Amino acid sequence: MFPSAPRRTAFLAAAALLLIGTPRIDATVAERLQSGDAAPRFELVQPELFGVANTFTNAIADYDNDADLDMFVGFGEGPNRLYRNDDGRFVDVAVEAGVAENEVTRAAAWGDYDGDGHLDLFVGFVSRQGSSNRLFRNEGDGRHFTDVTEAAGVGISGSFRQVSWVDYDNDGDVDRERRAASRAGDRQPL
Repeated sequence: MFPSAPRRTAFLAAAALLLIGTPRIDATVAERLQSGDAAPRFELVQPELFGVANTFTNAIADYDNDADLDMFVGFGEGPNRLYRNDDGRFVDVAVEAGVAENEVTRAAAWGDYDGDGHLDLFVGFVSRQGSSNRLFRNEGDGRHFTDVTEAAGVGISGSFRQVSWVDYDNDGDVDRERRAASRAGDRQPL
């Protein structure tokens, strides 16, 4: 069952606050938000970055371990972006970080695949011209990722729609679940 519209709006407002930091909210406004009596008001932040259309996926995490949330955004047209959060101001560092792929991107998730304490990035593309997913290893300096897809044995072609990292076998490390659609439309765990 889906929450009511005011509760859904309050949830989305809370998610946005986690991403951009907590603004100054007085007690009256906070009470109105919690009761569902008022829709939150948002201010457009950095429209030069976030005003770009045709996004298909995003993944939010603190990839540079600086205690604030950063965001990877996958696009249907144009290169993907990696927004590093620098004290509440976002900077697109995808080119410098090595993750500005120009493929139609439908899935992305952060997970520490090699257990080194640095979040790595798995990106899934729509199958066109033989493209496959990519696994980018975080080099740990908060500045660069290396494509380790083939070395990790995860280079699979297909139209990826979902990827998740979870410790499903309870052994203390993350496991990856990917879902791809074949041309016939079947979904297959990989």
